[in-house]
Amino acid sequence: MITIDFCGNKRNLLQFSCEGKELEIIRDSFSVPNPAYISKKKFIPSRLYAITPTGIFDSGLLEEVESVLTVHGFPYKITDNVKNYFKKNILDGDLDELALPYRNYQKNAIRKAIEAGRGVIVLGTGGGKTLLAAGLIHNLRKALQKPDAKVMVTVPTLQLVEQTAKDFEEYGLTDISKWSGKNKLESNAKIIVAGTQYLVGKNTDLSILSDIDILIVDETHCLKRNTVLSGIFKFVTTSHTFGLTGTMPSEKIDQWNIIGKIGKVIFEKKIQE
Repeated sequence: MITIDFCGNKRNLLQFSCEGKELEIIRDSFSVPNPAYISKKKFIPSRLYAITPTGIFDSGLLEEVESVLTVHGFPYKITDNVKNYFKKNILDGDLDELALPYRNYQKNAIRKAIEAGRGVIVLGTGGGKTLLAAGLIHNLRKALQKPDAKVMVTVPTLQLVEQTAKDFEEYGLTDISKWSGKNKLESNAKIIVAGTQYLVGKNTDLSILSDIDILIVDETHCLKRNTVLSGIFKFVTTSHTFGLTGTMPSEKIDQWNIIGKIGKVIFEKKIQE
């Protein structure tokens, strides 16, 4: 029987407890050829893996891992600790509106995000990601019955830090702080809009991430394998992680990294639509 549990005290990582042969089969299902591989060269593996040799993997991959286990007929068990931590939410009644009304697809995306508890929303340019993020924050807090839930929204540039914070205020959100090169962290703020470039700085103290209840990563397609941004997730303890992007990367290993850190794609509406 394969058991899946947290990897020690880390809530962003899961680990298999199983025989070597089963683990090898599962790992192969989450691997791709390494384009940098050169025959007879040491230290360059022939394949890239999303699961370590000891069976450790990012928690967002759990559903895909379960699918592989089912296909191969491997009996498995997920511990109650994991089930309870990643349990889905229930949203009763209609969504609360903000100062600007949602479009129908924004409502659908917010609902799916709340019910799933985590995941990636793919929305084409001009789709209104900032309003969607604001609506998700407000209504997820309501579903969690935690109106003061601490939120961090990461955006890639200083200009977007300023614009996103301004938009959130115009939509009706309050207690917003900006965290970037020219804005110091206000740790008591309930909503922090953070610049990605500042977060990945060598001297940035990321301990605040362990206090975050809801994390939203804008431009999630930048969260590719081995990027510096991936490193911040070792500080993240919340299960409520969400990504916003216009498109997912084409490489499977990069997709697994995003899904592992954030969650699976839960809603998609392309720019053509």
